[in-house]
Amino acid sequence: MGKPYATELNRLSETYAWALKVPIEPITAAVSASATLSLLAVGSGGSFTAAHLACALHQRHSGMVSRPFTPLEFVSSSLYLGNLGAMILSAGGTNKDVVAVLKNAALREPRRCIVLCLRRASSLSRLAKSYRYMDLVDLNPPSVKDGFLATNSLLAFSVLLARAYIGVFSLYPALPERLEDLTATFLKNFLNKCKPLCQRETLVVLHGSTGHSAALDLESKFSEAALGNVLLSDFRNFAHGR
Repeated sequence: MGKPYATELNRLSETYAWALKVPIEPITAAVSASATLSLLAVGSGGSFTAAHLACALHQRHSGMVSRPFTPLEFVSSSLYLGNLGAMILSAGGTNKDVVAVLKNAALREPRRCIVLCLRRASSLSRLAKSYRYMDLVDLNPPSVKDGFLATNSLLAFSVLLARAYIGVFSLYPALPERLEDLTATFLKNFLNKCKPLCQRETLVVLHGSTGHSAALDLESKFSEAALGNVLLSDFRNFAHGR
């Protein structure tokens, strides 16, 4: 994994505080301009979870159908993008797949194209700047680069996106000031309740509409770190035999 995972977890509060305070007017403006469009969001690895969250927020609050894509799905699709919005998310901005997505999107000319990158002056950022119609937002979080699993970058994406949609659609309540205030209720007695699950090689993770992105990320973490097998299902589909 490149470095101890505990090191990354210990920086989550710092990342949350940064993402809560950093100016996000460019993100808010881009989301506002895309509010009447269906959205395709593209990401790979941990950024795919962020893409899924972006689509969930967009569809829930704008009412426009939205869908996350992996890079391969996006470049292989024959969808007409001329009346759609696209969002490309990348933590490092150097992955060849996400750079290829941006080049492909530029040729297909979506109505709006938002590029959200957590590293300034990356390959992705430099390419996006060469297209005047793209909404580029590149930021430098305080946390160092994630290890094998997306951790701080995913939290940063999540808070930035939540803040943008809260601002555009005047949602309430706002995010709390500290990460601990956000997680305290959820984490209370959580570890004790989950101890029996640690002995299982295969887990079925059930989710509703608001928990879908979190369930997707849990499956990603378990698969990439070889912790076990995770099967996903929403509550009602599970009732039909999943």
